[in-house]
Amino acid sequence: MMIKPGNYVATADEGDGYVAIMSGPVGNSDIVDNEIFSGRFQFTVQDGQYLKLSDATIEQQ
Repeated sequence: MMIKPGNYVATADEGDGYVAIMSGPVGNSDIVDNEIFSGRFQFTVQDGQYLKLSDATIEQQ
């Protein structure tokens, strides 16, 4: 999904969550940054970037 640029916090649903910041739509882009995490993970999305999220929810800071 494409989201507004800004700072976000992801919270893993149960166990580990996954966040990937992509240079474009999934399947047709490069991974800019990614992280497997438990608990909470803070990250920044810049204009034009996409987000891949698994087993987690996000909120903008």
